[in-house]
Amino acid sequence: MQWFQRRWHFTQNVSLLERLYTQASIRKRPYDELSLSAQDGGDMWVDSKVINGLRAWAAEMSGGIWAMGSVVDQFVWTYALFMVSGYGIFERCEWLFKAITATEGWLKDAM
Repeated sequence: MQWFQRRWHFTQNVSLLERLYTQASIRKRPYDELSLSAQDGGDMWVDSKVINGLRAWAAEMSGGIWAMGSVVDQFVWTYALFMVSGYGIFERCEWLFKAITATEGWLKDAM
């Protein structure tokens, strides 16, 4: 199994997360500003479908699933948590706080 292959799949169809997976899976990129960064940002991360999809994903996530994930899987998960929490819902969402706290622990364990 290769380190960059997608191993996780969503139970809900969230197009923003699917696009992020597609972008993160590109192994060869031209060297320009847009090719080296995620293209989806801003208000897309406060969309209720994205937040609800991430909440459902968080309910399924565990340390065992995390450990089985590829680098791309773990990047998409961590980036999505970062982007959603960065738009002010962090303080109001217990599920998001728990997901971020668990992810911090999994990252520490991986080091």
